[in-house]
Amino acid sequence: MWLIPVVFAALFSAAPAAAQTNNIALAAYADKAPEPGGEVDVALVFTPAPGWHGYWSNPGDAGVGLRINWTLPEGWQAGEPDFPVPETLVISGLMNHVYESPHAVIVPLRVPAGADLTTPPVVSAKLDWLACTDRICVPERGEIRLDFAGPAALAPEARFEQWRAGLPPLIDQHATYEVAGDELRLAIPLPAAMDLGEPHLFIEQRQIGAGQSVAYAAPQTFRRAGDMLVAQVPLKGSAAGEGGPEMLEGILSFGKDGRGVRFVAEPGTVTGLDAPVIAGAAREVPSLAFLIGAALLGGLILNLMPCVFPILSLKALTLARAG
Repeated sequence: MWLIPVVFAALFSAAPAAAQTNNIALAAYADKAPEPGGEVDVALVFTPAPGWHGYWSNPGDAGVGLRINWTLPEGWQAGEPDFPVPETLVISGLMNHVYESPHAVIVPLRVPAGADLTTPPVVSAKLDWLACTDRICVPERGEIRLDFAGPAALAPEARFEQWRAGLPPLIDQHATYEVAGDELRLAIPLPAAMDLGEPHLFIEQRQIGAGQSVAYAAPQTFRRAGDMLVAQVPLKGSAAGEGGPEMLEGILSFGKDGRGVRFVAEPGTVTGLDAPVIAGAAREVPSLAFLIGAALLGGLILNLMPCVFPILSLKALTLARAG
């Protein structure tokens, strides 16, 4: 059973607080002081406690993504958050897109050309996220405040470059996608010599067309067609109509080391489906016979456990009375 405790609220300054009440600590830094017509990157640094994890913007089969409510000076605008490559976590057949280690989400803030910076500006935000273990989940909340009058708001350059290096770069060419029945197909331009490791696709959109979404825990198939990586991703649900989103976005992960690339795909025709499957890239689904055998073995083991003996004796008495 999942327990949902009371929400914990905490106030976080630009520098890390001395004591945290959340299971995922939060701190915020800017990369430089604001200038009229310029852009300031804000790093939201999350540090999960051992055994806890947070979620990507699309959390997968379960979970909740990060929500940010900015309070900005007049004319300032916040761009879309840029996330590092998430990891997959499968619990009870449900796949989640998570972060189990410290990580930074970077958000660009655009400063208007006519901004009056004679008075140092203050940027603040309220954030909500979900912190989970493999047994419980806790909704958490934090606040950040960046006061550019003091040096605490600015992160040392080395740390900020490290956080930037953790973000997957955007491919400079558009990928192509199409929906064919219960399958999403993508053709992603990548050099044939690139080492793909153990590829996995994280799709940003939760809905792929009307009535369909990604079957996150299902095996994904990858093929190499020259300088094009062709992916087949199973979908679930019933298509209620034609078409999909104008643009499909996501991250292609290369494995457990945090490497990957970000892509934007537009509708089109995907070719290369006759190319050979990349060895090790398609996970095999256990056969039906294997699953039935495993279920029978599990039932046998369960009935031989000492905690089941009292139940077996009650069943025996019931059968004896019936006879």
